[in-house]
Amino acid sequence: MTVDATASGGLLAGAAKAEITPPLEVGLLMSSVEARWAEFKGVRKPLDARALVLQSPSAADSDGRRGRVAIVALDLLALSGKAVGGFSEFKTRISQASGDAVAPDEIVLVCTHTHTAPESGAITDLYLTPDFQSWMELLVTQIGTAIAAAAAALRPCEATWATTTAPGLGIHRRFKTTNGVLMSHPEPPADIILSRDGAVDDSVNVLS
Repeated sequence: MTVDATASGGLLAGAAKAEITPPLEVGLLMSSVEARWAEFKGVRKPLDARALVLQSPSAADSDGRRGRVAIVALDLLALSGKAVGGFSEFKTRISQASGDAVAPDEIVLVCTHTHTAPESGAITDLYLTPDFQSWMELLVTQIGTAIAAAAAALRPCEATWATTTAPGLGIHRRFKTTNGVLMSHPEPPADIILSRDGAVDDSVNVLS
């Protein structure tokens, strides 16, 4: 395992989160092949937008935004430009909702790819519904709220990273069988599997 550290004082960091759970009518993906979605039946746990704002003090200018970036992890299956009306406009609105805490082109959006989140990848026609479009307005507001709170919490930090391996944690999901290539879930019957060989990345990387 290798570890590296950056001395404190050269980097500022702040973190915050805001809930982005939609109404039940903003449903989940039931079939990507059939482009089909269905309404949720209930909420077991809330969905969040988690924002991490990083800033290099040496790069700051009078508006306080230069040298600052916001990385936002969304509890969503995916997020497409088609669903949000274009990422450039979407990030501009988020920046405005944050009180201009971070410039639009310094916002990085990622998804946790949870399959029990709304179908926000525009695979189906859900993104065209009024309920979805109304939730998009809430999403912009809440992401902006999380970024603003993270920016307000900026303080000197130390960044450390490490890497190791976890053999057996990951598998190659596509098996060669007598019926062609099949996915691992559900696993094909053993008597038709020809090979499980395939690329597997056993690496685990952590940034703290």
